[in-house]
Amino acid sequence: DVGTATVTVQNIGGNYQFFAVATFEITKGKATFLLEPEGETDLVYTGEPHQLVGMGAAQHGLLVLYSLDGVTYSTSIPTGTDTGDYIVFAKVQGNAMYEESDVVAIRVKIGVNNVANPGVALSSNSFHYTGGEHKPTVTVTDDRGNVIPASEYTVSYRNNINVGPATVTVTSKGSNYRFTAAATFEIVAADQSLLTITGKRDNVYYGDMLQLGTTGGSGNGAVNWTATGPVTKLSDGQFKITNSGGVTITATKAASGNYAATSDTWTFYANPKPVTATVMAEDKTYDGGTSARLTVTINSGLVSGDFVTTVQATGHFTDANVGQNKTVIIDSLTIPD
Repeated sequence: DVGTATVTVQNIGGNYQFFAVATFEITKGKATFLLEPEGETDLVYTGEPHQLVGMGAAQHGLLVLYSLDGVTYSTSIPTGTDTGDYIVFAKVQGNAMYEESDVVAIRVKIGVNNVANPGVALSSNSFHYTGGEHKPTVTVTDDRGNVIPASEYTVSYRNNINVGPATVTVTSKGSNYRFTAAATFEIVAADQSLLTITGKRDNVYYGDMLQLGTTGGSGNGAVNWTATGPVTKLSDGQFKITNSGGVTITATKAASGNYAATSDTWTFYANPKPVTATVMAEDKTYDGGTSARLTVTINSGLVSGDFVTTVQATGHFTDANVGQNKTVIIDSLTIPD
């Protein structure tokens, strides 16, 4: 053990007789590293703490101590977050048998994170036009997939109001990162306010003229009219019913600037046109039967340009007896198309 040791020398037999005592000192040995800690390499800023050195090991079961200031030591390996140069001090702790080792100084650097291929994710890649600016939230990652804090970069937007592609540019602003990145998003046309066809009727008949209009729609696009069925388009919004049957009329306000197209559709059935007619039964000589010959005259209601050459009608008397002002039943009445 460390301390003063005693040596005793005494003869046993022989020609001389003596006895002597001497002392000497046993001093502490110097602690040494079994494995000296080495500095970590290729450290770059990520916003998270980095372990600056690898773990060291000491001879004889002693402890390795670390420090960043050379004054306060502990067994914890020091870490660093910010970019810059660091010095880690390390030594082997002494004990009753060993003095502490010499201090070693290890130089370590946390470098600027030069991001070659930054990833840029947007909170949304598409927005509807509103007349105001769209500014999606930006998330940026470095080459290792680590999220870069928003405080480390500036974000600018271009063409982010009107319909079309908009651009986001992200630029590092501090000493911890170096990068520039860009991403695009789309502003799509807004829906127009509801378009409504005006001038609709509850009942439509063959031969009717329809004068229609529209209300609503937000853009400045022209209104286009289309129709299917027995109908003729005379001009925008003006139609003529050419026969009875199902009709569909659609008004479409075209896309304009920042607004998408919008439309309204009116579907209805065009009824046959009512007309007034006079039906006369001819006098007949008693023949024991009830058949009656009818003559039909159209008085009003024909569509301009239409005419009726023949109206076919069949009927019968209510009885076969001779008499005046007899009642006649009309069995059928056919007006040619």
